[in-house]
This record gives sequence, structure tokens and C-alpha cells, in this order.
Amino acid sequence: MRVAVTGARGFLGRHVTRLLAELGQDVSPLGRGDDGRLRLIDSDPSGAAPALPALLEGHDALVHLAGRSVDSLDTPLEAYLAPNVGLTEELAIAAATA
Repeated sequence: MRVAVTGARGFLGRHVTRLLAELGQDVSPLGRGDDGRLRLIDSDPSGAAPALPALLEGHDALVHLAGRSVDSLDTPLEAYLAPNVGLTEELAIAAATA
């Protein structure tokens, strides 16, 4: 099975990625580049990030663990909507498209 894992640099993502690989799955670890867009972790960070449907094409499953964690209670809630709720929506649409 080919599995894409978002948030693969994070605490949960690292463990899930490792476990899936140990179980013999073909894992594509995804993380945010400097531009904030998802890409394969081992890809060239200076290159253009692929569109989400292209990034997910050919995968059988998606484990979505990416998100912005709370960095300060003073940060407005709106700052977390796009990287958390918005990304989840975009990934669901991209997965359905792929």
C-alpha cells in the first residue's frame, strides 16, 4: 500500500511514518517547505511545490497529521484556521481528485 503522511516532521508524524515503513508500506512523508506548501520531505526545497492532487496521485491512503500548533495564547484564532482547517479541507478535496 502507498501511504502519504502529512506532518511527517512532527512528533506523531515521525512515529507513524516509521511504523508504516516497518510494516512494509510505501510511505511518502510530506512536510511544509519554506513557502508553506506541502511537498515530499526529501525533495528540493527551492523547487516549486506540486499541486496537492498531483502530490497525492497514486497513493492508496492519506494520514493527515499536519497542523499549526498553538504557539501563544495571544495569537488570534484566525491564524490557525488556514493551516489547520483549511489544509484539511484542501487535502480532502485533493485526495478525492487524485
